[in-house]
Amino acid sequence: MTAGFAASLGVGTASAAPVSGSTNSGSWTFNRTISNGTPVPGETITVTNNIRWNGGLAPTISAFKDIHPACLTYVANSSRVSGKGVGTDSSDPTVVRMTGSWIRSAVDRNIDYTVQYTVGQNCARDVALTTGAGISANQGTGSETANAGPSITVAKSATTTSLTVSPVPQVDSVSTLTATVSGGVAGVVEFSNNGVVLGTGTAVDGVATYSWTPGVADAGQSFSVIAKYLGDASNAASVSVAQTGTVAAAPAVPAAPSDVVVSPAAVVVGDTVTVSGKAEAGSSVVVTAGGQTCSATADVGGVFSCDVVVDVVGSVSVTAVASNGVGSGPASVPVSVEVSKRATATSLTVSPVPQVDSVSTLTATVSGGVAGVVEFSNNGVVLGTGTAVDGVATYSWTPGVADAGQSFSVIAKYLGDASNAASVSVAQTGTVAAAPAVPAAPSDVVVSPAAVVVGDTVTVSGKAEAGSSVVVTAGGQTCSATADVGGVFSCDVVVDVVGSVSVTAVASNGVGSGPASVPVSVEVSKRATATSLTVSPVPQVDSVSTLTATVSGGVAGVVEFSNNGVVLGTGTAVDGVATYSWTPGVADAGQSFSVIAKYLGDASNAASVSVAQTGTVAAAPVGSVVIAVNPAAPISGAPSAITVTGADTGTDVTIKVGAETICTATVTADGTATCTWTPTAAGSQVLTVDVTVGGTANTVTKVVTVEAEEVPGSPTGSLGSLAGLLGSS
Repeated sequence: MTAGFAASLGVGTASAAPVSGSTNSGSWTFNRTISNGTPVPGETITVTNNIRWNGGLAPTISAFKDIHPACLTYVANSSRVSGKGVGTDSSDPTVVRMTGSWIRSAVDRNIDYTVQYTVGQNCARDVALTTGAGISANQGTGSETANAGPSITVAKSATTTSLTVSPVPQVDSVSTLTATVSGGVAGVVEFSNNGVVLGTGTAVDGVATYSWTPGVADAGQSFSVIAKYLGDASNAASVSVAQTGTVAAAPAVPAAPSDVVVSPAAVVVGDTVTVSGKAEAGSSVVVTAGGQTCSATADVGGVFSCDVVVDVVGSVSVTAVASNGVGSGPASVPVSVEVSKRATATSLTVSPVPQVDSVSTLTATVSGGVAGVVEFSNNGVVLGTGTAVDGVATYSWTPGVADAGQSFSVIAKYLGDASNAASVSVAQTGTVAAAPAVPAAPSDVVVSPAAVVVGDTVTVSGKAEAGSSVVVTAGGQTCSATADVGGVFSCDVVVDVVGSVSVTAVASNGVGSGPASVPVSVEVSKRATATSLTVSPVPQVDSVSTLTATVSGGVAGVVEFSNNGVVLGTGTAVDGVATYSWTPGVADAGQSFSVIAKYLGDASNAASVSVAQTGTVAAAPVGSVVIAVNPAAPISGAPSAITVTGADTGTDVTIKVGAETICTATVTADGTATCTWTPTAAGSQVLTVDVTVGGTANTVTKVVTVEAEEVPGSPTGSLGSLAGLLGSS
């Protein structure tokens, strides 16, 4: 049955008719017009307010307020004052506020604004919705009239209702009456037949249903079903076109299917057969063959057909039962299909070759991936059984001492099951090998080269049992190799200790590990190093000079610094570099210096001494030059002020950190030079300042400790400008 067309009883969309009203509000007159006084939801309306100033003063207007029902939504950027765009606030759902500055006077009394709204579905229907206006001005001339008008009235939305009835009404069967109301509205739908109300349904997303079950008295009677949407506060009522016809009599169960045929009539278990026959048109037919079923629907001619797998062996009975909405009918006359077992084939592998006291795995593979039991035997004597999983069964056989040198003939027999026939493999034959032994000690072990530096790689080679795994040990290090078919092995190992290092090799096989080879040795010496030294800046009384030793190979360890044979102190080498800070005293002024750096070596690296750095310790700089840092403990990443006091006025002061120049500043009349320094790393830093004191160039240093960067606090916001909040006129 197809859906009927809806007949609408709702209210149609009226043509647009403007409404106007004039109201005095304080010293102002509001002449307001709304483009349509009877809009429909979704329509856009325009409000125009022609305002006249009636007073004698010359007020300045700062804002207009258009008051409207909350169900009207302001159209963004639609507001205009005297035809120009204006800053607008529509955050209040009942007010649109337009701000700016407009001056009125006796010769310029009139001003107007327009604003647009979209009419919402939530507007009350068939009631007057009031509008109003207000104005803000100086000199106390502002005024507001919330009900200035005019009012608008939103009509109810027209609806249409359609109806479907499915399936065709029949005695004692449920027909679903489905009403669809346009616009996806909610509300109540009344269903009736031949003018008698059957019941109601609640529309959800515009759809309401009712279940109708005709009684015995309705059999053969005409029906005329309609659906009436009763409407609500926003939507008008509407009635569907009637769905008509005759109520069918109650159904009966189908007769037994006939002409049932199985094809083919003889199969192997697990095969598929096709069962066909005739039954009531449209009925559901279930075919049963042994423990399996298949289903089909009889076509308009009553013919059905489906495929079923036969899973038991023997003469299998096949029947068919048809059913409809009333129930299931009797079974068909049984027919049979002859089902035989599935043939199988079994293969066998034995791995590894049988050997006394060693496990050989007997693996049987049965075709078709079947399950069941496999029996394994040797020379006709059953060894044991295995369970086939996905057609594979295994058994572990360990020949005894008495089997050594004896012939074997192993077979696997699949014993079959309810669906699969038994089968026997081809025999696997041969002679049982004697028990294995551990390998002998490797021989002819050679280390090449025989003398190396610690950390170098040597190659160890020799001979061992073919196929055995050989582990070579040299001091605390090992390497591994597998002896080839000729018994030759070779591997590389790093020697990590100094001295005469013993090297041995041990071979192992499936039985175990053999004895170690006769030891051979490799002579391992320490790694030579070279140490270089720099002294910067040139030593000077009361100034820090950094002694930097660089040891070849980037080694770690301790470096000893001395001057004229007297130890100054030590430094720890990191990546081969060690430093020491030396500050000569007053007694050193004018004295010769001879500074050396001695790397003391370690377990792997030999000691080395640098070439001496020589010269004369300079006297302390003339005058009193002071370096001040603010803050005293700078923070990494934050700016600090460096002030140098005591140098000659008008001369340049150069400030460095290490080799990097921070800045150059000129000494002012007050005797100071200042610059800004932003440290990039935490830790001890040496400031070097080149100054002129008493006409003589000098260098002054200062050690400062830079603190780690502080965790920043939460950022603070700032107030926006007033201009950002107001629109332009």
